[in-house]
Amino acid sequence: MSSDWQPSFSSFVTVSIFDVDAESSAFLDAPQVLSDGENVRAARFRGDHLRRRYRRAHAGLRLLLGHETGLPPAALPICTARSGKPFLQGSNLSFNLSHSGHLAAVVIGCGHEVGIDVEVEGRRITNILGVAASVLHAEEVSRLAALSPQGREPAFLRLWTAREAWLKALGTGIAAGPRHFNAAPLLDGLQAITCDDWTVRQIPTSPGVYAAVAASGSGWSYRLAAPDF
Repeated sequence: MSSDWQPSFSSFVTVSIFDVDAESSAFLDAPQVLSDGENVRAARFRGDHLRRRYRRAHAGLRLLLGHETGLPPAALPICTARSGKPFLQGSNLSFNLSHSGHLAAVVIGCGHEVGIDVEVEGRRITNILGVAASVLHAEEVSRLAALSPQGREPAFLRLWTAREAWLKALGTGIAAGPRHFNAAPLLDGLQAITCDDWTVRQIPTSPGVYAAVAASGSGWSYRLAAPDF
């Protein structure tokens, strides 16, 4: 890949969150925006709404990356590492995609490994404490147990999105990820935490939506930008 579009190191990462169910997102249905492989995967979904959400989330990612690189969205060489983490071949840009319900979230950075997670309330998680005990830090589980049943889901999603963003930046999944990550201070109102050489920041969202972004190092901030499609 030509290096003439390679950006330099940036002290901020860019976050975009968009509604894949909105009528204004209908143009993302164009099949020519996706790769052949993504079109095949989209066709495997059962139900039009699941297929549409997948297509629009991934089309949005490609359009945002195309804006950064100047390359046609469908031609972007998005590859997958052995860990399962996607990357842009031949580029020092890093990116990550998350989608939950009607929302998709994208983070793009340069010179940082990045991860993002968004979760929409209302998934009706059964046995939150049981799930938490299997994936979260002991202090996080203790904090959840001290809350009323009504307060557990919002707190769990705040903890979950922080951990998931960090693990996605690392390039590993929840099951295989290190257990020493502890986001309990976020429940006390902190907006950012550090773990090893990583920083995780909460992203302000609308009620019932939780999001977090992670990147390597500590000298960075995020820019929340409307999608430039």
